[in-house]
Amino acid sequence: MRSMVVLTLGIGLLCCSLTASGGGPIEAEQIVEPVEVQLVEAAKKLPRIAHFLLDDEYSWVTMTLFSGDYESSLSGELVLHLACDLPVAEEVGEAGLSDDSPAVQIEEVARRLVPIKARYAKLVADDWDPESTAAELAPLVMGLDPEHPSKGWYCPHSGRIWLDLWLVAHEGWMPVHMPLKLKGKFLNGVLDMKGCNSNDDIADGLMCMRIFAKEVWPRPEFRYSTEIGFTPSTPTSVLPPLSDGDLISDHTCLVYTNWELISQFGFMPPVRDLGLDAATLTFSKPVWFSIEEGAFSEVLGCWVSDGDLLSMNGQIVRTNAALLAACQPAVRDLGLDAVHVGILSSSNIGILFSTERDFWSTSMGIMVGHGDLLSEHMCVYRTNAQLMANFNPYDPFTPEEPAPEPHDYGLDAVYVTRHGTIWFSVEEGFYDLNLGYVSDGDVLSEHGYVVRRNLTLMFAACSPLEDCANFGLDALDYHSRYWLTPVAEEIEVVEEFVDIAGE
Repeated sequence: MRSMVVLTLGIGLLCCSLTASGGGPIEAEQIVEPVEVQLVEAAKKLPRIAHFLLDDEYSWVTMTLFSGDYESSLSGELVLHLACDLPVAEEVGEAGLSDDSPAVQIEEVARRLVPIKARYAKLVADDWDPESTAAELAPLVMGLDPEHPSKGWYCPHSGRIWLDLWLVAHEGWMPVHMPLKLKGKFLNGVLDMKGCNSNDDIADGLMCMRIFAKEVWPRPEFRYSTEIGFTPSTPTSVLPPLSDGDLISDHTCLVYTNWELISQFGFMPPVRDLGLDAATLTFSKPVWFSIEEGAFSEVLGCWVSDGDLLSMNGQIVRTNAALLAACQPAVRDLGLDAVHVGILSSSNIGILFSTERDFWSTSMGIMVGHGDLLSEHMCVYRTNAQLMANFNPYDPFTPEEPAPEPHDYGLDAVYVTRHGTIWFSVEEGFYDLNLGYVSDGDVLSEHGYVVRRNLTLMFAACSPLEDCANFGLDALDYHSRYWLTPVAEEIEVVEEFVDIAGE
């Protein structure tokens, strides 16, 4: 098998002064070329997670086996961690060097080779000949080999990129050995690299691949409801008023009216708005939610309480009693104030929620607060004190006095990121020694910072006419959509994107 090219990197190593073991020096003209990318701007985009969508018109894969030669177009997704020796910001905010970073550091990062690592891959070759003896390969779906990290190098200045890509078939076996030694360029949002595996030791095991892909960018979106109604506006017009029961967004303002959420229940007497206390799964259908006022459903033939978890298709997902079964409360119907459906452990998907009222848990022998985060499987998932542990509340009128005794600030909304971080809002605003005033409409992180201020959410898309410092926050959901960079507008916009495996 051919010897692997090994590129060593020093702190001051430039892209034009590389050597390869066993292969002699790499010529400078192979690496450094004039490109229309400024060094500073290239460096500021690092480090980051880069998501790519393959163009199946130009991407392909071929194999040479004893049974014959096979070729196919290639589609799918690839995720690379660029400059994986540097940390990447989590979830909200752009990663990379800031404008305040020293110029020397920015230029150093731009000119040197930076390590890269593949984080996720789903490559689909669906054009294999079904009549061939290799019919078990049709279609061939490939992912990253968990036993062999796919690593490489990238030069921000020239755009040159190298990647040793280790793939395995999602079902069955790979008829060739790995890795694929890919090289090419990544410039202006376009990734173009190709290469083959080394088949010096196996006569029939040749596999070659070209990946031509466009980078797509995350565009975070919050969906939520407010405590009070308001009148949205645009620069040229005033829109119909929205209520505290409507589901809204920081991208498009209105997502669903309250009537669209509740219309399938046939509530009597007829009512168009029952409020919106909690919502989850808002980026799929049907949305799950809770209402602020109970009502009788003629469709279901029963009373629907403000503590039941509902589906907009007209079904009760969980009654309040079913949600609280693990807690065994001494009283019934405690309301539903916050809700999130998510992964609680590697093998457990469950519902997290909070109640409107405190209660005594007979199963745990403790008083459960309305600000505690509960689980349908284990009762208390986090106490309100644990959620607030990294904040520093104080009384602004007596700042010299010690911090107040532990207090339940309530829990109005909750969301758990894919990293396991809990975002939430409280029912009672408070003053914080580091953050100043924190309102009941702000999105908070359990790590002790403000994720989004209430007015930032409100003026991102809705621009309310009312002069109000805080509209409150009653329901919360979050999602990252992915959009193509401007240089790739000819490809259809990606509305949904698969989560990164193992992240």
